Amino acid sequence: MKITKIGNRTLWRALCAVFILVLILGVAGDIVTKGWSGYINAVLGVSNTKVVTDENAEQVDSDYYKSDYTKPEDLKTAAVAAAKEIQAEGTVLLTNKNNAFRLPKTPRLHIFRTAWWIP
Repeated sequence: MKITKIGNRTLWRALCAVFILVLILGVAGDIVTKGWSGYINAVLGVSNTKVVTDENAEQVDSDYYKSDYTKPEDLKTAAVAAAKEIQAEGTVLLTNKNNAFRLPKTPRLHIFRTAWWIP
């Protein structure tokens, strides 16, 4: 069976319509299932979480990520110190040893992220 140019267009239009419909249904289904997952799980009688308790333990510790700091000021001081340490370790001095960059004698070099420019 030979498909003519008109038949070929009709076939592609039909396939595109089907794929677009499947895409729309998939996106809508994803939005609905994520938004209503609690109700859907309740109706189906399933749960996505499970609380595990140890009967031998006296107290349950629910803090998985305890802070090393008791006051917010201590946390801020430590964050500033860490930022200064990262800055000091990440600073690089750009030198042109053995004419590695092939720059003119008096270049004006501006470095912005990964791009550089010699005016």
